[in-house]
Amino acid sequence: LYADFPLANLFHFLTEILTFSALLGFTRRHLVPQVGWIAALLFATTPVVFWEAGVSYIDIGLGLYVALSAFAVISAVQETSSEKQQPWILLAGLTMGFALGVKYLALLPFLCVGGLLLIKRIPLKQLVVFAVVAGLIASPWYAKNAVVMKNPVYPYLYKVFTQSKYWSADRGATYDSEQ
Repeated sequence: LYADFPLANLFHFLTEILTFSALLGFTRRHLVPQVGWIAALLFATTPVVFWEAGVSYIDIGLGLYVALSAFAVISAVQETSSEKQQPWILLAGLTMGFALGVKYLALLPFLCVGGLLLIKRIPLKQLVVFAVVAGLIASPWYAKNAVVMKNPVYPYLYKVFTQSKYWSADRGATYDSEQ
């Protein structure tokens, strides 16, 4: 169990179960119970999700954290007082921070969720709390890359961080052509 992939596979499978549960709980709370079951079953039976749930990977975990952050922001928006919004905003920042620590691609949902806070006219102080908490949670991963690889978003922006370890113009050209 501990010597190879089975434990990592199990953790990834558990993130699918948690995402399924989050979808079920959120949609049942904000819509009708049947919608929760439909949403959760559609997620779990999507071919790529179904396949990835049994392998060691990170994308379902990323989806879990982004979904939890979006659900928390939607719950915050529905609250009428700033006092009741604060715990939801903290939770949104916390889970978005984990998403940012999982994969750089989470920068897009981070901007979208932050944009939702702006559109819904959440006080600027709350938006700052969301961004700071997310940044603090994600910062160890970016700091480690900055120290070890000389690039906080390694291997991206290698033209900006020209001192990136294990990177060269040849590797950059290959990477650019693949992307």
